[in-house]
Amino acid sequence: MTTPLTASLTAYLLTVFVHGAIWIPLTALATRTRSLSWGTRERLWMLAMIAPLLTPLLPGVPSLELSLETAPVARVRSTVTESLSAMSPVSPDQQTNESENLPGWPTVVAATWSLGSLLGIGWLVTASLLWRFALRARRPSVSGELARELAHLTSDRRRRVRLTVSSKIESPVALGPDEICLPPRALTLPVSDARGMLAHELAHLDRHDGLRRIAALLIERVLWIQPLFRLARRRLAQIAEHRCDQRAAEVTGDPLSLARCLLEVATWATGSGLAKRATAFSATESLLVRRVQSLLSEASRPSRRHLVLSCFLGPLLASIVGLAVRIEVMEPVQAAQASPGRGGPAMGWITTHAGLEVRIRGSEVVEARHHGEPIPESRRLLSSSGIRFLSKTGHDLGLIRLEEGGFRFGSEMPPRGHFIHAEDPAGAFTLEYDGRDVHSVYLGNRPLPSRLWSQDGQSLRILRENGELDFEVELKPGGGIRWTPRPYPSHS
Repeated sequence: MTTPLTASLTAYLLTVFVHGAIWIPLTALATRTRSLSWGTRERLWMLAMIAPLLTPLLPGVPSLELSLETAPVARVRSTVTESLSAMSPVSPDQQTNESENLPGWPTVVAATWSLGSLLGIGWLVTASLLWRFALRARRPSVSGELARELAHLTSDRRRRVRLTVSSKIESPVALGPDEICLPPRALTLPVSDARGMLAHELAHLDRHDGLRRIAALLIERVLWIQPLFRLARRRLAQIAEHRCDQRAAEVTGDPLSLARCLLEVATWATGSGLAKRATAFSATESLLVRRVQSLLSEASRPSRRHLVLSCFLGPLLASIVGLAVRIEVMEPVQAAQASPGRGGPAMGWITTHAGLEVRIRGSEVVEARHHGEPIPESRRLLSSSGIRFLSKTGHDLGLIRLEEGGFRFGSEMPPRGHFIHAEDPAGAFTLEYDGRDVHSVYLGNRPLPSRLWSQDGQSLRILRENGELDFEVELKPGGGIRWTPRPYPSHS
């Protein structure tokens, strides 16, 4: 059975999937231009990877609501102990039906995601253990030309950087916050070339690229439901190499030697090392070519114009794709009825998995909320059938039939309709519109008599009591409306 937790989790996962499908392709398109600096590209890709996780949580963004019909469940809870006798208990048959329900698809999605996330985290832990196992026998290197060159490059650093050597790796790597590990062949490099190699690995340490890599891998593995995170993580890793190349070239003042070192180290990689398979990080031939080309060109130098672009393009994209997807689990419930108990009228709460909570006292609605947010009077539509509640986007949350001294809410109520809720300076109005015909019109929360409105094709005319035109609404086929906002209330 679908619960509020699984419904909320599934809604968040689907929102991340939709937002990722918007952010990452837009970023890939925006960063295709060669005129952007590597710093600008990195900021945009970091935004593309983090934004899909955060934008679903922003308050007040537009939302797309999806309804889900599941098996009958009755949920009525009392607010005080003495009113328990006023509520009709759920029958044993209903409880049996509830326990025998098959899981809804939000539950299946949440369970599948949980299993995939555990496997992904297990993969990361296994890779980390293999990596540590591969490097357990590395030895320190405290003498020689490379050690002296490293000491010269780190003379102004507060923290000492260790230099180690391991035969299990095929290219230099930066480990933790203060260690550079080299393959034995690196000790034979000319000093001019090795200086650029060490400066490159120092740049990785200064940028804390190890932590960034772990964070990106966690996002990719935990939120595997959006496979485009893998593309974003790989692009960030590639850009990190370019930025470290830039910093190393600036420190050494010799980009040609660094490019020569890159080509030399590329000839060492055979793809058979245990550490290489454990980390799965290696530069492809095309990336190597781009890094060398970037070092030997001037196109990758940052400019003030690119800094301005990086400051404003991110918020602009955020405003464009500020979209939240919310799943409303609409569960038809068995009839629940309250009758007056000892000491006064019936009182209690009606709750549904759609996030609707209504507090009843006698035949009066005391409070109504949707996902914790109060439902205003304008979205509590009154009719002869009872009170119908709408979400902030006009989604029908259900109807409560108020009776003398009690209430009724259940599957025998009128079916949910399709509503469009709109507001302007003159107030709120609601249309029950199925995409073709308008069935009812509400001004505020009260129905407008049928003699005061008329539909002519795709046009809806709202009249005053004296028969004059109040305002007109254009009906869009399939749903949606367009109208000129009213500056002040004109209907009497």
